[in-house]
Order: sequence, then structure tokens, then C-alpha cells
Amino acid sequence: MLGDASGLSLRMHPQRAIGTIHGMELHDDTLDLVRRAVAHYRDDSTDQAESTMEIPVEVYLDADRFHHEVDQIFGHLPLALALSLELPEPHSYRSLTVMDTPVLLT
Repeated sequence: MLGDASGLSLRMHPQRAIGTIHGMELHDDTLDLVRRAVAHYRDDSTDQAESTMEIPVEVYLDADRFHHEVDQIFGHLPLALALSLELPEPHSYRSLTVMDTPVLLT
């Protein structure tokens, strides 16, 4: 059995490699993904782009930008606000506030 401080341990079976991460059983394909993810973490790399994308911290601290993005995402698109089981019978209703807007579902 192989192991390290990450909690990853491996043991080899004749048919397939089986591993565990913190008690969860892994199979060959999952194990390959874990190995790749650990290698990317260790090497500060990714297999989706040539390099990591860096965004200035100011982008996350700008209140005007935040409000604009929230409005664009949640103010102009349909939103799923309830499951059908929350309005089980005729005349059922649910009231809530979404993005400072009162909503009545019937």
C-alpha cells in the first residue's frame, strides 16, 4: 500500500487498482483523475489552459461591479424559485423576496 500526507492511499489488485481517499473507494478511472488533479495542484498547472487566469482582487471588491453583475444575471433571466411540491394544491402560494423584489408564487 502506498500513502502520503494527502490522505491518498493505493493498493494494487490483479484486475484493477483500487484506492481510498479518506475512506472512499476509488476505481481506475477515478484514480487517474485524482493523480492528475494532485499533479496539477503540485505543479500549479491545469490541463484546460496554457496558464492560470489571474484576476485583480479589485474586481471582487468593487461594489458597483457586483451590483451590475447581480442585476445582469438575476434581473434579466428566468429564475427557478420553487419546486412543484412547494405549491401542491390549487390556491397554494409561497411568498419570498428575491434580489430585494417581493415575489408571490401561486
